[in-house]
This record gives sequence, structure tokens and C-alpha cells, in this order.
Amino acid sequence: MTDIFLTTWNRPNFTERVIKAINDNTTSLYRLVVIDNASGFETQGLLKRSHEEGLINELVINKDNMGLEYTRQQATEMATTPRFVTTDSDCLPHKPWEDGDWLYCLNKLMDENPDFAAIACRTQVMIGSGNIFEHADEEDIPFVEFTCGGSLRLMDTGYIRSLGGWDRNQELRGNEEHYICGKIREAGLKCGFATFVPCYHLFGDGNWGYDKELSPEEHGHRPVHHPALTSGDDKQALKDYE
Repeated sequence: MTDIFLTTWNRPNFTERVIKAINDNTTSLYRLVVIDNASGFETQGLLKRSHEEGLINELVINKDNMGLEYTRQQATEMATTPRFVTTDSDCLPHKPWEDGDWLYCLNKLMDENPDFAAIACRTQVMIGSGNIFEHADEEDIPFVEFTCGGSLRLMDTGYIRSLGGWDRNQELRGNEEHYICGKIREAGLKCGFATFVPCYHLFGDGNWGYDKELSPEEHGHRPVHHPALTSGDDKQALKDYE
């Protein structure tokens, strides 16, 4: 059993697709906990219906938008399993393979590599970092050491708690991945991405799926320009995830 903590804030279309994909594509035992950061009526209605239908095991709705790091800390304190997953509402897990699903593969990687405290699924687009997988792909290396964000990231519960998690009162999104991965490395362990465990990072038709009126800074992203933000999601590629 592994706890999966999904942070949500608006984007109901993305959120619904992610909840469905987690349920459809996860054959390992899991408990899905959604922590919502004071979304609007439409998203909260969707979450409550999903909870009633059994697609969400536990639903936590914060009264205010406390920011991404706050919800990560909530997850750290709420986790009941030896490892837990933190993810955002724009990452779809891949459909299961013959030898297991995405969660099984991540757990197996951490079992075989106890020097890793966090391993995330590989997104199809790495904005701002270039192709960090070129050598790993060529040499069949199962993981790449790197700062890993909330793309279905599996973490060691006891270890993250021993580091204090994200308890620093950071407003809004912050740089949660840089913060926690920095603490992991400073303490002597590793973090990174699983080379052969993909997930699909949704972008919609631009602006990460948020309203066009919101600036990237307002929803917690850097104001970068990337083809993924304007070309839309690849409907053919999405068949492996939906």
C-alpha cells in the first residue's frame, strides 16, 4: 500500500482526467488523498462527487490557498505508509505494463537503490532543463539524478519527516522541488527521475491549463516560453495514459 497525495487548485478538466487516470492505471494497492487549495465551486464540486463515488479515498479542502509547499507538508504529516507519492493535478500515470504499473516500478527502483529518497516519473517535456535523459536512454540507466518535481514523485516517508519536510511557511508555489531535493542531497541521499517510467504532463492549450488572465507567476510557474505551452497536448501520445 502506498499513499498518493494529489494537490489541486482549480483546473477542473485537468483534475478530473488525473483522478481518472490514477484510478484506471494503478494496479498496485494505494490510497488516494486529494488536498485542495481552496479551489472554486466547479473544482470543489468535482472533488466532492469523486469522493462520493469512491475515486478519492480522502478529501481535504483548505479554507485558503495555502500554497504548494503547505500541502506537501500536510501530505508528509498525513502519510500512513512507508513511502508516499506527491503529485500535481496535471500529471497522468502511464497505463500498466505486463510486469506492473508505474507505482510498482517506482517502488522497485527504490527497493533496489536505497540511496535514493525520492524518484519521480519522467515527463514527456522537461521545460528549462533540456534532455537530461540522453545518456541514460543510450546506456539503459534506470534513473537520472536530478531535482525532481511533483510528477508522481515517490518519497521515503520516514526520511522526509526526519528532514522536516517543507515546514518553512513558503507562500504560494515556491520552489518546492528545489527545496526538498536540496535537503535530501545535503543529508547525503539522492533524488531523480525514473528513465523508463513515463508520465504525461498536461499543458492543455497553453498557460499550464490555467485561465489566460493569470500570469505564470500567479499560478506558480516561471514566465517561460516553450512549444508545449502553445502546441497543445499530443492526442496520439495521450492514448498511453487515458
